[in-house]
Amino acid sequence: MATPNGRPFALIFLDPPYRECEDITERGKVRRFLRRLGDAPAVERLVVLHHPAGTQFVLTRDDPWRVVEERRIGSNAVTFFAS
Repeated sequence: MATPNGRPFALIFLDPPYRECEDITERGKVRRFLRRLGDAPAVERLVVLHHPAGTQFVLTRDDPWRVVEERRIGSNAVTFFAS
């Protein structure tokens, strides 16, 4: 993912339909998106994901991301991933 002039985005907001967040495994759409984004040229990025409060993304040691913050707002949650 890059801007029209080729520079990579540093801040990405994800607000997928909640059904897209239900599968938190490596095969789930959110994890596949993060993996594909992590395969891009190395730059520091922050991804902000809006999802149901009951969903928790557990990353593995080989993931290019780390969870830097999680916030719950009623029945919603926001997770911040950094590369």
